[in-house]
Amino acid sequence: MPQVIVRMYGRFVFGVQVDHSGAARGPVVAMAVNPGASRSTERRFKDHRLMMTIPRSAVAGKQDKEPDHSLTAGMDIQRAEHAAWDLRGCEITIGAGHTAALFQAPQEIVLPDLAELSPGAELDKNCLRPGAKHGLVSSIVTLQNGFGSPRQVVTEFSNFAPVDDPHHPSPILPHTLLADLVEIVFDDVPPVTIKGPSDPRPVPINIEPVDIYPTMISLSHLCVSTIADIDAEFSTFYDVLKKEPKQRLVPVADARFMEDCYKAAKISYIP
Repeated sequence: MPQVIVRMYGRFVFGVQVDHSGAARGPVVAMAVNPGASRSTERRFKDHRLMMTIPRSAVAGKQDKEPDHSLTAGMDIQRAEHAAWDLRGCEITIGAGHTAALFQAPQEIVLPDLAELSPGAELDKNCLRPGAKHGLVSSIVTLQNGFGSPRQVVTEFSNFAPVDDPHHPSPILPHTLLADLVEIVFDDVPPVTIKGPSDPRPVPINIEPVDIYPTMISLSHLCVSTIADIDAEFSTFYDVLKKEPKQRLVPVADARFMEDCYKAAKISYIP
């Protein structure tokens, strides 16, 4: 049984390092994209804030970086209390080493690739730091080692369509099961560090699993959004690209309304 599972919800673009042959290498760098800071659209989106929660029972002793909040979740009272850190502007590293086996999911669950939605797209590597593009990238999460995959919580099919013309679907990724979250599994307890805007160096968070269940580290980058059939916020992911795309394709629910904050994306890049 894994000791730690990192579960990531919300507005992330996962930057997957590859070499010149296209083979994956190095850590995965997740950019927490804040739609509220986007300057590419006349639409106004709500601000998103990156939060990390860890069960209080697994947070070992006094921390050099104390939690910002304590909260409880609707579950077994013995595991309900969580320590929470506000990570806006921070760099978070989880794991050690130079590889991350991510996105090895069942073929039907898709974490959409911006380079497939916008052929020829390239990542603007300036976005691999917190605060990039006037705060568009609010935080950075570096994932090293672990085994991860996209997941879908509720079975829901989506098409992609231009954000300004959602009633005319694109032939790209039709009738697709899109991931609601990404989970990364660690068989051992991974080191976790946080470097805030004023920290001279990364500060470790000490974690000690204490029961038979895996310790869940949750990273959520969400807002208090309304529910819509068009995921317009997704259009701001294209802001991390070098060039403006010809069109911004976004998910459109096939049959029912979708939560407007859960879909993520990925893009490969050469360091």
